[in-house]
Amino acid sequence: MPPSTRPTVSPSAASTRRATIPAPPAARAGAGRAAAAGGAGPVWNWTFDAVQVGEDYNPEAGFLLRSGVRRYYPNVIFEPRPKIAGVRNLHFGAAADLITDLDNRIESRALSADVAGVRFQSEDQLTLFVDSIFDRVPEPFAIGPGVTIEPGSTPSTTLASAMTPTTAASCRRTAT
Repeated sequence: MPPSTRPTVSPSAASTRRATIPAPPAARAGAGRAAAAGGAGPVWNWTFDAVQVGEDYNPEAGFLLRSGVRRYYPNVIFEPRPKIAGVRNLHFGAAADLITDLDNRIESRALSADVAGVRFQSEDQLTLFVDSIFDRVPEPFAIGPGVTIEPGSTPSTTLASAMTPTTAASCRRTAT
């Protein structure tokens, strides 16, 4: 299944290495596990969240869309404040949303890198970013009567830029 949104590189972020460790039988069945860590400073921010959902979890209960998965969400951001007239801070960051099965085979991967960004004193922002998404469908499944998604994988990469004006600036631009 495709991730619902682009991983957001925000002022709470992370980078870490992880070991591939098989889960104990209780964790594979229905028990869930979660862990989170993070740090915030004036220039660097990071977070790392991890969750495991056992095979016996019923996604129809809500909150989660899949059972029998592990999800990792690292995020790191660097926002220096240079002494440049009109510029509040620069912005660089990376985030990932990685979902594996309980044997650590990747099912979905969404990577996002804010390659360069600038936030002006007006709060307007300009960001150049790269997104990379990968989805693996291990077995066919029906999404409706007569409509089946076949096994396979789908990679995609996007390079884009975004301008985010402040609300006041948007109103001024709309009014002119």
